Amino acid sequence: MKTNEPIKEFWVAVSAYYRQQVPLETIKLYAYDCRDVSLEDLRIAFEQYRTSKQASFFPIPAVLKNLIRPPFDEEAEANEVVSRIMQCLSPFKSTQDAQEHMGALAWEVVKSMGGWQWFGSQPPPNSFIQNSMRDMARSKIVRAHQGRTNEVPALEGSSRPQIGQQTNKALNSGVSKVMSLVSDTMKDKSIK
Repeated sequence: MKTNEPIKEFWVAVSAYYRQQVPLETIKLYAYDCRDVSLEDLRIAFEQYRTSKQASFFPIPAVLKNLIRPPFDEEAEANEVVSRIMQCLSPFKSTQDAQEHMGALAWEVVKSMGGWQWFGSQPPPNSFIQNSMRDMARSKIVRAHQGRTNEVPALEGSSRPQIGQQTNKALNSGVSKVMSLVSDTMKDKSIK
């Protein structure tokens, strides 16, 4: 197991800071676990850690690495997608400008919800539609992380054949019609 000496020395210094006797084999493992981060990043992360509420405990490499590269937060990403779509509704009339501003994931959500023209022909999305966009974004994020972006969803163990692209188009068209009906219903209720 080849490790970086400066990173080993870093962990020896951390153990001294916490007045802990950490075996050399453990120091080697910690250094190995940190092989993909720089010594400078580790120092900065340790400085952040020392000033946190958790500082009374000796940090393991994963704790410092999470400070360097925080874990991906699907919920925050889905919220950002909805926010970007909402930001584009008024100022961007051009499909190209809106697509560039909101990014690929948000654009996929827009396409799945009926396309940019559908959004332009509707009143501002209410909380139901915003929640639907958020759920759609979350689903697309999970599927992308699983490497299944182009797979057609199917039930586990289903004996039915995979649904083709034509059915997907029909489904998207149906979703657009349902969303339009919901929007019309909401308009009618707000008028009365």
